[in-house]
Amino acid sequence: MRTPIAHRGLHAAADGRPENSLAAFAHACALGFPAEMDVRLTRDGEVVVFHDRALERLTGASGSVDERTAAELRGLRLLGTAEPVPLLRDVLALVAGRVPLLIELKPSALGADLEHAVVEALAGYEGEVAIQSFHRRALRELDRVGAPHAVGHLSRWRPVPAVGVRPAFVGRHVASAPLRVVSPRRGAGPVVLAWTVRSAEQARRALRFVDNYIFEGFVPVLADEHRVTGPRSGAGAAR
Repeated sequence: MRTPIAHRGLHAAADGRPENSLAAFAHACALGFPAEMDVRLTRDGEVVVFHDRALERLTGASGSVDERTAAELRGLRLLGTAEPVPLLRDVLALVAGRVPLLIELKPSALGADLEHAVVEALAGYEGEVAIQSFHRRALRELDRVGAPHAVGHLSRWRPVPAVGVRPAFVGRHVASAPLRVVSPRRGAGPVVLAWTVRSAEQARRALRFVDNYIFEGFVPVLADEHRVTGPRSGAGAAR
């Protein structure tokens, strides 16, 4: 199954669903799309769902995520809406296995604490989850701790690198999709995921070279057989 993945949830700030918000993830669930999200570590060791290191663009607050506690961050609001900054456990409780989740680990100054905190937060979660990162160290750490999730490596242009582990999937910027060097023949290598696709036409072109894609700014039309109806096993969030 190759169900397209909603980038930072199925978001539209003008409709009260800012990126990486509970409303955006709820809308993805309602329409049957897997959801991608970004996670960072708070000052007190909680996993928060937030893309930027700096708070200003999304909340208007000063400083950075890793300077704030989870309680402080949950008191902020996203892009002028009523939506709070969610923690990973908030999103897991909301989604509850209805659609697959794709979690991107954002860099942390706290070493491997983020990897460990994410694996711990996912313990006992029964929905399908895949994890990805641009950072080789993160992939090696997930392998070292035996994370029971599909793990993928993100890279803007380069071919699949030697990272000490074999990723279940690789993420490539959509502009690099036509380059054969970064698009393994299907069945001959890991699943290839394109990001971020912003139109149906761009999706059509990308799918000539990749297995699936992350999208925003439009809503792909799903055939009935591609609709997600519940948790599945494997790396379905990336397929």
